[in-house]
Amino acid sequence: MSQDDQLTNHELSWLLTQEAKAAAKTLRQGVARLSLNPAEATNDAPDDIESSLAALDDAMRMLDSLNARPEKRGPRGPVDLAALVVDIVPLARLRLEPGAGTEVHGDDCDLRRMLKILASHACSMVGGPDFPEVCISREGDNVRVSVVFGPEV
Repeated sequence: MSQDDQLTNHELSWLLTQEAKAAAKTLRQGVARLSLNPAEATNDAPDDIESSLAALDDAMRMLDSLNARPEKRGPRGPVDLAALVVDIVPLARLRLEPGAGTEVHGDDCDLRRMLKILASHACSMVGGPDFPEVCISREGDNVRVSVVFGPEV
């Protein structure tokens, strides 16, 4: 797995939060089951609750360590989106609006990651020998990057 394919801190936090929510839901169900009928408590119910507690502890510990370390940011500066698209999808059909420029100010790694996701969805929709058409246009201070996903998406 290359560094570009790794999850961001935000994505890791979201996944860990989902894990913690699932563990908490299982705990609530186990506690409710035990409180409704304590005489019916079986030996496997405490194991179920114990494993959910362990999963919840692990998720919370990982979230804590993730939030404790500072997020590394790449260098921010001018980035040419057209050059980035050509680097990511060399065979894409690139349509540029003339005269306005395709340079933006931002983090190269973040922009590359977003464009890879956009291009990978477009490539999977095009299929066959065709390659996606990427349109880059400037509207005032904003630069718009668009692709067609297909008629059913």
